[in-house]
Formats: sequence, structure tokens, C-alpha cells
Amino acid sequence: MIIPILAVESVEASSAFYTHNLGFSELFNMPGEDGSAMFAMVSSGPGVNVGLSKQPGLANKGVGAVFMLYVSEETDIDAYYEEVKSRGTAIEKEIGDEFWGDRTFSVKDPDGYYVSLCKTVKQVSIEAIQSGGTQG
Repeated sequence: MIIPILAVESVEASSAFYTHNLGFSELFNMPGEDGSAMFAMVSSGPGVNVGLSKQPGLANKGVGAVFMLYVSEETDIDAYYEEVKSRGTAIEKEIGDEFWGDRTFSVKDPDGYYVSLCKTVKQVSIEAIQSGGTQG
């Protein structure tokens, strides 16, 4: 299992984004010496955990990192997309089907990390993926 740990300006603000806007659960929150949160772990279900670490000097450096977080098989990705939008979340990339078989949409979190929410909706051959979707 790989768990990304994101450097964030404010653990509270980032945790609120992932829990309120994206519907994740906060698994735990660790306070620092000053009483404010220094680390939290959020999850959207088994195998999808994201750590949030207060590191103001490193925060807002999300450029170049793209996170693809897969929803559960039971999740209706279109309904989830509408739910995320209804919570006031700015959508960076509207929902759509990708040539590799995923249905995705993307948002940016408060620290600029680009997060794609995905669900595999069609099995595509490796040859079709390698050709960029130009083969059948």
C-alpha cells in the first residue's frame, strides 16, 4: 500500500476540504505543541488514504503532482461528481471518459494539489491504451 503524505499549510483547512468537499472521513488528527493539528489522515475507503502534514515551507507546491484516487466499485461516479459540485467544490476538469477506460473528474485542493477522482468503467486492452485510444 502507498499512502501519499501531502505537505499542507493548514491541516484543519485541508482536512475540511477532503471531508466536506470530497466526502472523505478523517481517520485521526494529531495536535502539535501549539494545539493546532500537525497531521491528519483522511480516507475515502479501503486502500484510499491521504496524509496531511503541516509543513508551511513546503505547502502550495502541488505543481507536478497528480493524484488519481479511485472511488469504490459501488460508487456511482456521476452521482459523486454532482455531490462534490453541490458542496461548492471548484471543478478543474469536468467529468468524462478517458481512452484507458476510466471515468474521471478533477479538483484542486487548498494547497494546489491536482486530484483526479476516478472509476474504471470499461476494460481496455493494453494495445489500445498504448496507442492513445486510437485503436478499437
